[in-house]
Amino acid sequence: MKIRNLSTGTLHELAPGPGEPPRGARVVRDGSVVWVWHRGETWRLARVVEKPGASEEEEHDLRAPMPGVVARVLAEEGQEVVKGTPLLVLTAMKMEHEIRSPRPGRLAKLFRAAGERVDLGDPLAEIE
Repeated sequence: MKIRNLSTGTLHELAPGPGEPPRGARVVRDGSVVWVWHRGETWRLARVVEKPGASEEEEHDLRAPMPGVVARVLAEEGQEVVKGTPLLVLTAMKMEHEIRSPRPGRLAKLFRAAGERVDLGDPLAEIE
């Protein structure tokens, strides 16, 4: 199993099977995110969802970095995008957050429309 530290982006490979946390560790699950406290450090982890044959940069669809509401959609399905192209705007905690393309490609699918609520980790878009 692979997990990614969402705070740093570091990818960790774990041995398969249900393992026990290290002695003295505290583990809390919050939906698809797991928080681990151990030896004075806090880790925010999530399971990595892979597409077969994809490079590490292309492994993931674009997912919501926080809970919020889609305020505006700035791109259309089928549109060619470059890295950094604005795709949509999320509102969270009375602030607007512009979600941009993580890589160049074609916007294959938008999973959310304006006014829809999203939770942390919900899929927002797929880029081919």
